[in-house]
Amino acid sequence: MMSKLATIIVVCLISVPLMAAEFGNSDPGSMSYVHYQDWGNEIVWGSFSCGGDGTADSIYAMLNQSQPAEPADSFKCAVFDNSGNYLGTTEQVVLDGADLAWVGFEVVGTINLTSGTTYRLAVWCTNNGTYTRIWRSMIYGAGTIGYDTDVPYDESWPATVTQDGSQSYELAIYCVYTPAASEETTSSRRRR
Repeated sequence: MMSKLATIIVVCLISVPLMAAEFGNSDPGSMSYVHYQDWGNEIVWGSFSCGGDGTADSIYAMLNQSQPAEPADSFKCAVFDNSGNYLGTTEQVVLDGADLAWVGFEVVGTINLTSGTTYRLAVWCTNNGTYTRIWRSMIYGAGTIGYDTDVPYDESWPATVTQDGSQSYELAIYCVYTPAASEETTSSRRRR
């Protein structure tokens, strides 16, 4: 009697629980401010590579104001691709005499992120005389901060941002995102 050897490959898809991930500069260490006067007419961003595919949930920026504003200042963040093309925005947040802190901005709509892609995480605000400060690391050469000048704060972000100037530091800004659903494929072999 001939025995038959059959190999059956069973493929099982196991869902892996999704954990929040982040990219950007969430641990700036020693800090200094980038701008503090009149930057309400500038869009300021840091360029960072995203470590995985996913969907942006929120953006955090290290901000403070030296005095209350009349009226209070409005802030929002956005994601641009590395060529400066607009991809999506966050909600607007109103601050009035804020102490130095991470300020969170929830994403509005869907911003899809791709692993290994460099994005510009941007912040923009009104300028009502508060000496608003956005912070950066103090390590020269750690990253690139870009800014587009003479862009009065508006309800809508411009379709593109142009780099009018830069600094060789890392902006204190980061994006929290939900990784794309991943599936782990396992195979088992059995004989009969």
